Amino acid sequence: YQLKLQETFEDQRDLVKISILPRITNALDKTTFPVVDGIIYKILYQLHRHQRDKFITEQKPAIVVDKYKRRKHNNRRVDSVHKISYYHLSEVNDKLIRKIAKKDLMKLQTSNRYHSPEISETDEESVKRKIIVYDLKWRSQALKELLKNYVDKINDKTVKVKISRIRSHGPGFASENKPPINVPKWMLAKYETETIEEENEVNKEDEVKSEGEVNEEENEVDEEENEVDEEENEDDENDEGEAL
Repeated sequence: YQLKLQETFEDQRDLVKISILPRITNALDKTTFPVVDGIIYKILYQLHRHQRDKFITEQKPAIVVDKYKRRKHNNRRVDSVHKISYYHLSEVNDKLIRKIAKKDLMKLQTSNRYHSPEISETDEESVKRKIIVYDLKWRSQALKELLKNYVDKINDKTVKVKISRIRSHGPGFASENKPPINVPKWMLAKYETETIEEENEVNKEDEVKSEGEVNEEENEVDEEENEVDEEENEDDENDEGEAL
């Protein structure tokens, strides 16, 4: 039995449960491979999904297939380069990386969704491929500076194979504007803006408090001066009375 790539896995669920799954289960040595049917079912589903995606892509026009392959290649290359960079930073015990929580660093190391998408496009003037790097709108300035001005420099030093195609930053933002799930707050532009606004409000409150304290101190000084003046006036009056 073989699943048809033209049909969805859901449409062939009965075939999987009645025919394919029992055959696989009976063929496995439960002592060596103690897996339940649910695990095998998920493996079959994932296998069919990947094969079906590839099948559907190959049915599309050549230009679409070429674009898909280039994007997939770029993602693999970017992911590989980033892992090399973070491994190098961890090995040299970099002081900047020590300030970042290990779980946050792991997110940057294992997912390329935090990094600028690199899209291979055709240059209309030279009719050659070029790499366009797009920004992600949701990223904070702190994250962008870390990736662009710091990690990218490590890439240049650690990657042995240099890229022949020049990279240029494209206008605007990439279409992938949603951040990954459970992204650390300091990586979000929205959180960064809110933090700055809160700091400004705190500073304003501090300024108001400082002005109020200064005014109170000035009032206290004025009151003390008035008391001194009154005492001096009383002394003068007493002196005049004694003189008479």
